Amino acid sequence: MKRALLYSVISLFLICITSNLNANGVVISNTALVNQNTNNDTWQIRFNLTWNNSWKDNINSDAVWIFAKYKVGTSAWQHATLNATGIALGTGTPVIVNVSCDQKGAMVARRDFGQGTVTVTGMEIQWNYGLNGVNDTNTVSMNIYGIEMVYIPSGPFAIGDGNGSNSSSQNSFYAVTTHLPYTIDNLMSPNISATGEFVNPSSNPANFIRIDGDGGLDLNLDGVVDSANYPTGFNAFYMMKYEVTQGQYTDFLNALTYAQQTSRVNNSTNTQGQNAYDGQIGASNRYTIIVQTPGVNSSVPRLYSTARPDRGCHMLSVADLWAYLDWVALRPFTELKKHLVVPNLRLPAKA
Repeated sequence: MKRALLYSVISLFLICITSNLNANGVVISNTALVNQNTNNDTWQIRFNLTWNNSWKDNINSDAVWIFAKYKVGTSAWQHATLNATGIALGTGTPVIVNVSCDQKGAMVARRDFGQGTVTVTGMEIQWNYGLNGVNDTNTVSMNIYGIEMVYIPSGPFAIGDGNGSNSSSQNSFYAVTTHLPYTIDNLMSPNISATGEFVNPSSNPANFIRIDGDGGLDLNLDGVVDSANYPTGFNAFYMMKYEVTQGQYTDFLNALTYAQQTSRVNNSTNTQGQNAYDGQIGASNRYTIIVQTPGVNSSVPRLYSTARPDRGCHMLSVADLWAYLDWVALRPFTELKKHLVVPNLRLPAKA
């Protein structure tokens, strides 16, 4: 039984090819695989996209993180690899589409300044099924997902809370010379304590780093960046608009194998009506995710449902959060960047 509780700050929307669902104003509809290219091992994923309360100004904007899951026959669901080419913007609200460098998803944002509902018909992104090991003749199913995001422009920010003067302080940053919070900008910082964050406190060398906000980390204090890809928080990034709901976490559970589900719920739950958190029948502590249809170990996953799909999903352990983030292809927050971000994203050009 889980005891560690953690409120996640993720928002997920699941849409199957055969149905239309909505959450937080996002609707993905009329999804289809079209125009297979057997020479390049690609399918076009065509869909309509709508979301409410969108905006873009000269500072920031919102967007939707789009990603796809596929399965071959009755096998387990897998994450689809997308190409940066083969994008069709569709008709309706002008948008820009950027595929992440790791090809795990695409960010869709308004092209022009404005606000209100975004509606796009006939948008296409390209699935490189060859990179996923799928054959030309395989029978595949495809689900499309969307997460509402907010674009955060680059800029300086402070790390640490002023408690760095405590020599026994763990898991915190502070400027070594002043023991005060330090502002991260686009210049190489002086020595900053990284106790508990990057190195073991009992290890050698000393627990210090230097941070170049738009460059990365200098781990050996020689003035040269050693980890250029580490997200320092200074460069622009996207963060999620909303927390995950119980309906959205239910969709996540329903895309897992029986064994994977068992790792994410009370491991004794496989009876109709049992609560996924504590095994009781029905809702418990405002948590309403229950077993709708029992599964069969090693062969048939359980089917979960929830009576409160729009309620925030609590009762999540740290391991649950890591698994969920892995599933949606997002990075967890860190001390330097206290938001959930899309990894290696090609940021859209400003209008």
